Amino acid sequence: MTATQPSSLANTAHNKVTFVPLTPGQVPKCVDLLINSFLDEPHCHTLQFTEDDLAGVVGIHVKRAAQQSKSLSTVALIDGEIVAVFNLDDFTKPLVPESDDFYKKAVNALGQYKIQMET
Repeated sequence: MTATQPSSLANTAHNKVTFVPLTPGQVPKCVDLLINSFLDEPHCHTLQFTEDDLAGVVGIHVKRAAQQSKSLSTVALIDGEIVAVFNLDDFTKPLVPESDDFYKKAVNALGQYKIQMET
């Protein structure tokens, strides 16, 4: 998952971009950045995803990556502000067991799962 904050990158020629490993303290900002990036995607419009719909799954990935001591997940900073995030995660591993309440809550108005997971 990768997201950038376009307005902050507009003047990168005049600002120094610093890349640092993702840390737990950066999770909330990175989650917000990724959610806002995904909400602009056509499939999110088609499926009528909301910020709340994405918060759970994005939050799980970012928190898990930030807790890994050897994570390759990286954030880009300009003047100390997070302007981009690259979250590298193993998407083949289940996020949570299928019996978890997460799956029960992630349904749309028709009762269909919004988040489809291949096994």
